Amino acid sequence: MERSHYVSPEVTYTVAECGEFHGMGRYRDDIKDVQEAIALWKEFQDSPLNGIPSIGILVHTPGQTDLDDEQLRSVIRTKDRSGYDAVLSGDLQRRGCH
Repeated sequence: MERSHYVSPEVTYTVAECGEFHGMGRYRDDIKDVQEAIALWKEFQDSPLNGIPSIGILVHTPGQTDLDDEQLRSVIRTKDRSGYDAVLSGDLQRRGCH
């Protein structure tokens, strides 16, 4: 009988200047440090593009296919644009990373 071993997942971040359409504006992926992702997201806040910057969280377990990955794309906090203001109530905020 073979025992399975726990494989720690790899967490990376994406930052998009336009959270809805990543092809519009700047986009970075494979960011390994949450503080770097947040700094880049803050930089994108001052963009002249009328997009809403977002941070995505990608969780990949080594040895599994990309189809098994878990991904969360969220707007953490935005400038008020016509009454739209979104706040991520997930892991980043709980850790005080906003």
